[in-house]
Amino acid sequence: MPVFLCSMLKKQTQRKLALYFSAMIFLNGFLVWRSEHGITIGLSDFSIFYTAGKILRDGRGHQLYDLNLQETVQRAAVPGAVGERRGAILPYNHPAFEGYAFLPLAFFPYRTAYLIWFSINIGFLAAVIAMLRQHLPCIGQVPLYLWVMGCLAFTPLIITLVQGQDSIALLFFYCMAFISLRQKAEFSAGAWIAAGLVRFQLSLPFIVPFLLIKRWRMLAGFCISGMILVWIALRVVGWAGVANYPAYVWNLEHRPKFHWIASSAGMPNLHGLISALLPQTRPGIMASLLLITSLILLFASSFGVRTIFKGAQKDVYLPFAANLITSVLISYHTWLHDLTILFLAVLLVLENFASGPLLPPSRIRTLGLLCIFLLWSPLDIILLHLQSLEILAIVLIVLLGTILIENRHQPPEPGCIAEALN
Repeated sequence: MPVFLCSMLKKQTQRKLALYFSAMIFLNGFLVWRSEHGITIGLSDFSIFYTAGKILRDGRGHQLYDLNLQETVQRAAVPGAVGERRGAILPYNHPAFEGYAFLPLAFFPYRTAYLIWFSINIGFLAAVIAMLRQHLPCIGQVPLYLWVMGCLAFTPLIITLVQGQDSIALLFFYCMAFISLRQKAEFSAGAWIAAGLVRFQLSLPFIVPFLLIKRWRMLAGFCISGMILVWIALRVVGWAGVANYPAYVWNLEHRPKFHWIASSAGMPNLHGLISALLPQTRPGIMASLLLITSLILLFASSFGVRTIFKGAQKDVYLPFAANLITSVLISYHTWLHDLTILFLAVLLVLENFASGPLLPPSRIRTLGLLCIFLLWSPLDIILLHLQSLEILAIVLIVLLGTILIENRHQPPEPGCIAEALN
């Protein structure tokens, strides 16, 4: 094992990165400023978690998915938000077990509860930074202030904080799964991925490649933890609520009142990209193409994750990053805040090549440009304004292909590309 994988970035490079991150933070600050009114009146997504917590606090968990009850509770908690949406509420469409996490917050006024959850998200983010700096030997040497600035410069992460979403918690779970795999603790890794079932549309695609290559310990951890979560859901809503949950979510998809849930336009995944390219009058062709492309990516990712179990800790970086990108691409629903988990994917790609041999300049430029596209706030803001975030799916597809190709090559002795960054 090499004593020193990568030298610190030169002071000049640190200043350039700080200047770049400052510009991105300024733009993200503009987004926060524009969202101030919505935060004040309760327009943020946090209102769905607060609604679920209120219903559970009142001992009416069996009615958690009752839209009439949700409307009554949400109108009382955030009347200004419901009025601004022209009478429409934000329905709670997450798994029932997640509602328990927000039960304690229901004892506080809405704004206080929002600030508490905001602080919890900051805590998750601090834990992510601390863990990754410890377990990424090369880029972990980058000064702490650049890590903090990098986080604040990443638009999906800022959107998560503003909206009060749970994507930073999901990022934390995936970081724990990565660390477990790096330490060859497969059962623990599977359990952490199961914790990500709070957003099952992302965690289920992530575990499938490990099923295809028959990593039984990892699958056992996933299944046992998943069964515990199902048991909690049963305690919350009962057998009928759990059995009817798929139909409940499907019906929300087809209710014009909740058109923002049903719309696939602007989603940064295959679903959004294919919907933008094909006319909506051909749903059969669109569904078939979505299924075929998703299966191709799953099988390609399954070949990639095999290298995780070669033996070296470095073998985890690229396949884990590729599987994260794959799960985002083939998820049926992906919103901008869901891309928060790609912060880990970008760091793993950078760590892999920073701790490896010096790459040809063309490959460094390609990888650098793809990562910059994901971390470039103006692109996110412009596409968000134009409701064309599906364009990001193209960037993700190219990045995924590049990672899978690189992962096929057997890595030589570790070196360092720090000099290429200066």
